[in-house]
Amino acid sequence: MVAHKRAECYEVWRDAVAGDDFIGIQNYEQCVYDANGIVPAPQGAPVNDAGARLDPASLVHCAQYIHGLTGLPIFVTEHGIGTKNDERRCSFLEGSLACLASERGDVPVMGYLHWTLEDNFEWIFGYSNTFGLCSVDRTTLDRTPKPSADLYAKLVAGYRS
Repeated sequence: MVAHKRAECYEVWRDAVAGDDFIGIQNYEQCVYDANGIVPAPQGAPVNDAGARLDPASLVHCAQYIHGLTGLPIFVTEHGIGTKNDERRCSFLEGSLACLASERGDVPVMGYLHWTLEDNFEWIFGYSNTFGLCSVDRTTLDRTPKPSADLYAKLVAGYRS
């Protein structure tokens, strides 16, 4: 079941990326499937505001799988967490980047873009699901960095090579 679902979702792209310089991946949450579909997160497991399971290692697992499938370098074009709890965002960001950095020798990662710089409009959630490193006052449009913005700056500075 899982292998079939994975092939259906990803392996169709293997031929499409032939000749490309890199492949971009996007990862926000971990989905676990069984024969009945998506398995809900266990009670007490970390989740985002929409209730989806969070696992910082899911980013590196995605990168490993896609690099193994295509042989191409990886560029993380979107990765983040929809939550109003910035402590949860910090923990997820730090854990995800640490997992990704631990595999840099095996998986060539060209870059990482956090989703997103500021809280934005999401077609599914409107303004209610906040992904940003900065909050936006919808009346004045003032931007205010969250603690996760400072953490991101420190982490990125530490990973430069």
